[in-house]
Amino acid sequence: MKLFLSLPTLASLLTLDVKSTTAKCFSGGEKWPSGDIDTASYHVERACNGYDGNRGAFQEPYKPGEIKQACTQYSSTSLYIFEVQNLSPTETLELYNKNCVLRLQNEIKGSDKGGESSIDEWRFKKKQSYSKL
Repeated sequence: MKLFLSLPTLASLLTLDVKSTTAKCFSGGEKWPSGDIDTASYHVERACNGYDGNRGAFQEPYKPGEIKQACTQYSSTSLYIFEVQNLSPTETLELYNKNCVLRLQNEIKGSDKGGESSIDEWRFKKKQSYSKL
């Protein structure tokens, strides 16, 4: 009888750590510039961790549904474009710096034309580069 009573408890504990994850790569647009992964990673680290005493673009709490974006020009015609969104419809959330870096670097390394992934209450996106007019 004791084992029977603990099975529902065990089942609920096992489901507490389940994470919802989705990922996709974009099929259109320009390819990510070859050899620029290290440069893009450097800019992600600055946007997530801050730099020279300044807060990064992805620091500070996110209101429900809020999207923050960081754009860095890497050539005379193209940009690095990164986005992070709080997917919670009701809660203000704070993103840990190390998770920010990890997830955006996954986008850099995972898709040559940009991509996005969602995990828990967050969406991370690397838009394909584009030419400025």
